[in-house]
Amino acid sequence: MKHKVHALRVSSRFSINKYMQIRSFLIGLLFLPLLCEGQTFYEYYDKGIESLEVDSLDEALEYFLEALKLRGEDNHQARTYGLNFIEYYPNREMGVLYYLKQDYDRAIEYLERSVSQDRSERAEEYMLYISQVKHSQNLSVIDSKPPGIQILSPNMFSERVFQPVSNHIEVITILGMADDAGGVTEVMVNDQDAVLSGKGEFKADIPLSVGQNEIFVRATDRSRNSITRTFLVYRADTVINDMNTLNEGGKYYALIIGISAYEDPEMTDLDGYPTQDAAELARILKEKYIFEEENLRLLINPSRTDILRAFDGLSKAVKEKDNLLIFYAGHGFYDEDNGLGYWLPADAEKEFTANWIYNDVLVANVKRIRSKHTLLISDACFSGSIFKTRSLEEDAPAAFRKKYELRSRKAITSGVLKTVPNKSIFFKYLAERLTDNTDKYLSGSQLFQDIEIPVANNSPNTPQYGVIHDVGDEGGDFIFILR
Repeated sequence: MKHKVHALRVSSRFSINKYMQIRSFLIGLLFLPLLCEGQTFYEYYDKGIESLEVDSLDEALEYFLEALKLRGEDNHQARTYGLNFIEYYPNREMGVLYYLKQDYDRAIEYLERSVSQDRSERAEEYMLYISQVKHSQNLSVIDSKPPGIQILSPNMFSERVFQPVSNHIEVITILGMADDAGGVTEVMVNDQDAVLSGKGEFKADIPLSVGQNEIFVRATDRSRNSITRTFLVYRADTVINDMNTLNEGGKYYALIIGISAYEDPEMTDLDGYPTQDAAELARILKEKYIFEEENLRLLINPSRTDILRAFDGLSKAVKEKDNLLIFYAGHGFYDEDNGLGYWLPADAEKEFTANWIYNDVLVANVKRIRSKHTLLISDACFSGSIFKTRSLEEDAPAAFRKKYELRSRKAITSGVLKTVPNKSIFFKYLAERLTDNTDKYLSGSQLFQDIEIPVANNSPNTPQYGVIHDVGDEGGDFIFILR
């Protein structure tokens, strides 16, 4: 009995040992392919990394391709054998390799595959590099044009000119849009970095000097194309503390002269434009400004005598607190040999000067009139000859606040020593500005600034503004007052 029990124990131990041996053998067979595979793909991958680090790109390419044949997916924990794991990113490193070869399409293909299998910072970093490079390449081909610049605020008087601003406005806020397909990187306004949004909207606060100000807007896109646009804005130079004093007791007179038809057949016909312009100005002044009808004299095709008699009447009627506007539209002439300028009344003869009105006669008649302010507006050929010098720049800044209280004798003319067309561009903008004006008070100097650039841009002449010398100007300014 004892021998049987012992035999059974020996038999059981033998069976258990045999079972363990067979089990171990089978487990070994099971993991043998993994062990072989792990060593192989890892060795190729490791050698590929080493080659890539020393820029042996072709050699690295061969190693990575062999690794991918054996194990095709990226994994941050790829098991080699047993409990051993490694970071294994052959697709990612293939993307890096093709990036270095500048084959960006293949690089993106491998990097996107890597990210889809196992996301890594290195793969995303190189995808960003490639997108930046491709963007730059696209810009160099597509975006050869500079950005566009659009001003949203303040309001524009014309394509380049802002609406004038009052004297009390010392800073103007420029709002605009810089538009470019590739994106805008910078907007400068008068050497100041504008606040720029991702959509291209920009903003800048620009200080203004009294008078005309230039504003330069420069926009630059991602491909370094730049454009600079120049704008103009006029800040009024008249400071008025108590505007009610302007029209206390003072009347507004106007002498408006339009000559289109001449008695001498040798004189060029002006197609009726000057008389139409004169009648239109009379209407604007009477309806929109404080010119009463009894103080407004409209002369259509007057003779020399008619004009001089009108001046005589004004010299008697106009008082020291009153204001006088004189407008002339018709033929003018300038004698270059003698330096003499003339108005040509309806009875002027081409070959004889007896009925011409010499500039000095005009000046003498202006001097006789004792108005507070006189503004002469002349829309005629060679009308600029009435000035001895241009004097807009001579005004002293300290006198600006006194312009409403100082006497003035100023003139606005349609051009210098040149002919002007029959249909007056000068009058077109003059009438538009006076009609569209919404400011209660509009100075003569501001009126000139409003029309100077539009007239110069659309006609062969440059308007002038200045002092009529030696007739009592003290630096003041004529003020138009709305009804």
